[in-house]
Amino acid sequence: MSLFFSNCGSYLHIGTVEAVRMIDKKQASLVRAAKVYALSFVVTTLQLSTRKPCTERPLLVHRQVHNLGIWKKTYFPTLPYSWTWTKAHAYFCINGLTLRVYKITLPVPGCSSRVTMKDEKILTPSETVFLPYSAQDRTIQFFPPRQPGAASTVIIGPQYGIDPSPAIAVYLQSQDLGAWVDAKEKDDLLKSHGLRRRATGKFEEFDTDDDCDIIPYDAE
Repeated sequence: MSLFFSNCGSYLHIGTVEAVRMIDKKQASLVRAAKVYALSFVVTTLQLSTRKPCTERPLLVHRQVHNLGIWKKTYFPTLPYSWTWTKAHAYFCINGLTLRVYKITLPVPGCSSRVTMKDEKILTPSETVFLPYSAQDRTIQFFPPRQPGAASTVIIGPQYGIDPSPAIAVYLQSQDLGAWVDAKEKDDLLKSHGLRRRATGKFEEFDTDDDCDIIPYDAE
């Protein structure tokens, strides 16, 4: 969970990640059935009471939900997602072989009507940015440019364990990310073309047949 107050202090933005276990009816009776979860992130905006903000129930202004798909991994050495907040947007980033960052528009302070926010879509970069293989087990955080024309910053958190590695900073220009498009439409397109499965092919694995040469050795 991540919290962010508006500059006026009257609105509270809450970012959460929800997981629902998916149970296959055929494997429901098995004790060691594979644990598969459906993940989604939720951004909720509450308006605090002007009279008694600590005791009175806040007013729900807006709520946005985006499905992240099915996840089979249950152990994470580091936090697998991160939140970055600005005055007008929230950026949700989840680790993986490619940069998966989502841009969520926050309600404007003073506007309590849901009508103005219902057409706002959750956005994601149109271009695919590949990350190091170790990014699957490292926290990824996205920082938008501070001024027009500046670069965005991606922080790949440190890696712990047997082969530790320090954090990495990557600077991306607007052409690297491409236009921000509807996240749901892009996710559906990736699923239909199978790009997520083919992404692992970008990383060559060691082949004992093609990458080894057997040379006879004569001790004499």
